[in-house]
Amino acid sequence: MRRLGVYLCCASVLSCLLTGVSRAQGAATATIVGKVVDPQGAVILDAQVTAVNTATGVSRSVSTTSSGDYAIPSLPPGTYDIKVQASGFALAEAKETKLNVGDQQDLNFKLTIAGTSQTVEATVEAPLIETTKTDVPPRLPMWI
Repeated sequence: MRRLGVYLCCASVLSCLLTGVSRAQGAATATIVGKVVDPQGAVILDAQVTAVNTATGVSRSVSTTSSGDYAIPSLPPGTYDIKVQASGFALAEAKETKLNVGDQQDLNFKLTIAGTSQTVEATVEAPLIETTKTDVPPRLPMWI
């Protein structure tokens, strides 16, 4: 009986330590989530979604669920190229998707039917306008 008590105490301490380690590891990662649909908006089951870290070449792949959703969790921060492949559909890509610590990037894909010689490419870019400034440059007088 005493051995059982010691065993349970050690198991609970070990469990608490492992929980702290897993939280620390999960804090320095990012996630990519989204939905994959066909041209009419119907979900695509078992599409292969692959995220490739452009700096390291390391890739992670998942398949879409019955509702067309996918999630690639625990990705190290960095820049990724995401590719989506499904039987009967053309390849879709999102290039240079930047992930920071704690990000959850939403990337939805609308695949086109295979046979059309087109590749769908989505790129994520910084906006061209300065959204943090609200001042207006001074106007010059008309007589100058």
